[in-house]
Amino acid sequence: MSTAQLLRDDVTAFNAWVAGLPAGERPNLRRADLSGLDLSSATLGGADLSGASLAGAQVKGSQLARCRIQGADLQGATIAGVFAANVEQLQLLWQGADAWNAWRAAGHRPGILGGVDLSGAPLRGCDLSGVSFPAARLDGADLKECQLDDTGLVGASLRGADLTGVEATGTKLNQADLSRALLHGSRWTGAKLDRAHAEAANWMGATLDRCEARRLRAPGAVFVLATLKRCWLDGAALVGADFSRSDLDSALFVEADLRDACFAGATLAGCSFVGAQVGGADFTGAEGANLKGSVGG
Repeated sequence: MSTAQLLRDDVTAFNAWVAGLPAGERPNLRRADLSGLDLSSATLGGADLSGASLAGAQVKGSQLARCRIQGADLQGATIAGVFAANVEQLQLLWQGADAWNAWRAAGHRPGILGGVDLSGAPLRGCDLSGVSFPAARLDGADLKECQLDDTGLVGASLRGADLTGVEATGTKLNQADLSRALLHGSRWTGAKLDRAHAEAANWMGATLDRCEARRLRAPGAVFVLATLKRCWLDGAALVGADFSRSDLDSALFVEADLRDACFAGATLAGCSFVGAQVGGADFTGAEGANLKGSVGG
């Protein structure tokens, strides 16, 4: 029996099945025909409803707002609760920048879009300034040319997302997951990246000005030709990261793990490496390197 058939036949049994799913797994209801059903008691569990039909169905907004609804047909659906507004906003975001930006330009104020699923969403050029997406899924999303000033992405997952060339001030990325994200050529001023994950992220040619990235975990990240100006990277895990030919003006690497990192040809004026582990790190041709107080140098 398919997942969709189970939901159509027995909502209670479907809910029990969802409750038994392994952590992180969600129901696959892509292109499912759920039209006209009473799903008001259904636990959708962040289901993938891409291309599904919920026309004329009854469903809780609190459930639907955490599902992936790309191309879903919600015509005539009754969406109960305060999260119905969030569902409307998600539909606009899935339509892209023209629809979303027009809605904002009309004076509407976005809600807190916590835990929403916009993985793979075509958000290029969207004005997301000041919008809060706590713990949202944005894996693989196209965020090029987005306005992200004061955007809240705390705890959000942006694995493999494309933020190429983004310019933003005050973005909150604390505890976000930017693993393998594309950030080359982006410019960040005053961003908060404390305890974020950015394993193998590409920051080539990026500029980070007065950003806070304490305990950032970014092993293997690429910062080639990047500029990190007065940034805090205390306690960061940067094993094998590549800072070659970068400009690290007064960056603080206090107690950071920099083993096997590459700083070849980098400018390190004013940097502090006190307590940092630098065993195996390459400082060939680096200018202004002062490794006083570092470990393993």
